[in-house]
Amino acid sequence: MQFIYPIKIYSAWNIGQPFGANWVDYSQFGFKGHNGFDFPAERGEPIYAVHDGWIIEQAAKDTGFGLRISQRIRADGKHYLVVYGHMLRLENPVDVPWNWTDLSRPVKQGQIIGYVDSTGYSTGDHLHLGLYEYDLFGNKLNNNNGYGGAIDPYPYIGAEESMLEIVLDNGTYWIVGNKAKLGIHGEDALAFWRRLTDKERVGSTAGIPSVGTWERLGFGVDPD
Repeated sequence: MQFIYPIKIYSAWNIGQPFGANWVDYSQFGFKGHNGFDFPAERGEPIYAVHDGWIIEQAAKDTGFGLRISQRIRADGKHYLVVYGHMLRLENPVDVPWNWTDLSRPVKQGQIIGYVDSTGYSTGDHLHLGLYEYDLFGNKLNNNNGYGGAIDPYPYIGAEESMLEIVLDNGTYWIVGNKAKLGIHGEDALAFWRRLTDKERVGSTAGIPSVGTWERLGFGVDPD
């Protein structure tokens, strides 16, 4: 299964809070960490379907993911659900109640489905991308994995290794893209890199600009 980026990647800053980060924030919901992957973007930025599939829910809630789309995907003999959260508006503004078996709304990879905002439980404009595995009958799997059944979507996006590296700068690990530090550092950086490459690797700190104090990008929590 191969995803595309759900928003246009203009710079390294388009990669924000990774899966599993900020366990303290999410422990209040019984999670071991962030239950998806966040892509910071300007309000109104188009959101693209990451894979072919079917829209089985379009709904607005005051909490959790806010205005969201749920997309069913069938790939490699398995069934998945992708959640796109915190939207400003939908490309097709029709209320769609959840229905796993309703395949009347197909969507193609790369098709615009909505627009970025900060609706629901969120503190800044971004897209929350959540991924879940289901069985054929619409039963969510992995419910006891510590993330409400969510699994890390980033390995399916297939970021080029040339785009990202991990560096050690003044005793702290950072994820770096295009010679700019991302907002992922410390233990979160190490965990992210292990998931991405399945091994530990340290690059060079050469060429990293001096920009003062860097802080991890955070955009609230997404408990749904």
